[in-house]
Amino acid sequence: MNFKEFKTTTVDIWHQYFEHLWKFIENGQLYFENQKDNKFLFPSTIIFTKTSEHYIAEFFGANEEYCGLSPKDNKEKSSDKYFYQFTLSDDHEKKAFITAKSGSLQLHDIRISIDFNENKVKKRFPHFNFMDFSTDGINSTNTEIPFALGEDFQHGLMSNFLLINTKDNFYRFKYIINLSMTNKRTSQNEYKKHLEEELNKSLSNKKFYGLIVCDGEEAKKRIISSQFANIYLSSFRETAIGEYLNKHPQIVKDGLRCESFLYEKELEWAEGNSDPSEKSIIPDLFLKRKNEDLYDICDLKLPRLDKKLTKGKHKRRRFYDYVYEGVCQLANYEDYFNFEKNKSHALEKHNIQVSEPKLYLIVGNHENYKRDEIEEASRMLNKAQDLGEKYIIIDYDTLNAMYLFNKI
Repeated sequence: MNFKEFKTTTVDIWHQYFEHLWKFIENGQLYFENQKDNKFLFPSTIIFTKTSEHYIAEFFGANEEYCGLSPKDNKEKSSDKYFYQFTLSDDHEKKAFITAKSGSLQLHDIRISIDFNENKVKKRFPHFNFMDFSTDGINSTNTEIPFALGEDFQHGLMSNFLLINTKDNFYRFKYIINLSMTNKRTSQNEYKKHLEEELNKSLSNKKFYGLIVCDGEEAKKRIISSQFANIYLSSFRETAIGEYLNKHPQIVKDGLRCESFLYEKELEWAEGNSDPSEKSIIPDLFLKRKNEDLYDICDLKLPRLDKKLTKGKHKRRRFYDYVYEGVCQLANYEDYFNFEKNKSHALEKHNIQVSEPKLYLIVGNHENYKRDEIEEASRMLNKAQDLGEKYIIIDYDTLNAMYLFNKI
């Protein structure tokens, strides 16, 4: 089975499954007795990952209605790395908690953690109640990675499953609401038969996969926040981050204190650009200021979890090229609005007005974002005299926390 066949089959089968559950809810066959605040949440996106031996489909989203599944593509070197999140050691297979050289694996409603330190993990991820999984939680103290999946490993199915990984005193987690995977050598018919059999069993047993149950808005907020962390702590592409934020806009609105935002709006150059190959600009986010008609601009970069953001000592502190490229991109977006024809085009096409914008760059996370070093490297950036800092560099953990704990 090739990757395209895997994606098509997966979307078709899961779409039928979630449509079935949605009809149950609409017809009153799934409900909560005496729990009015409880609600069901459906995924809206599948991120498809191709590794050296397997195809993986992981589900994201927290919608109160089922509105279909949109696919996104991703690549990872190995399935072991996909689940571990950190760089693998050369002999990592010998240090796995679960070794599955063949056969299948199912994990539901359980936590697996590597060297779990409750106080450290709570401090690192205050938005997630890890003790929800404590009844069936498993902590391994003598292993390095959760899984070593052999080249003959066939099928995997996981739901409401929490992984907590650690390396060099850093913690990362994957809260998997739903995931299905298969060996690349599996035929399309075999995969289809296996997945349909498992989902039919779940319907018969009323043990539903991928359907999140939460007890109110605060719980929903924690679920959205936890899935967001899963995305930026994994090796997914920038488009996956942007797509998730676009489908869960409250993260941006609360986190960056804006009234609303526009996602990936293309604006053609009408004047001011000497490069004929650059036809337009497509900022990730235009942020509408509260109680104003003006927009600020935001660019999303990957966290680059395995890289530093700055280099040099105090007096020569500067950004690595990866971060500086984001700064330059923001400067180019701002320059677009220095020309009248461009401003008129933006206003006419998307009703966008920009004047002395704040320029937001989202990059890094708790592991590589050092506030004092970022401030030192930012000294060379222009300041807007009456607006404070023009360039505002925020890491993904901070954005997530600002969303989660916003009370405005």
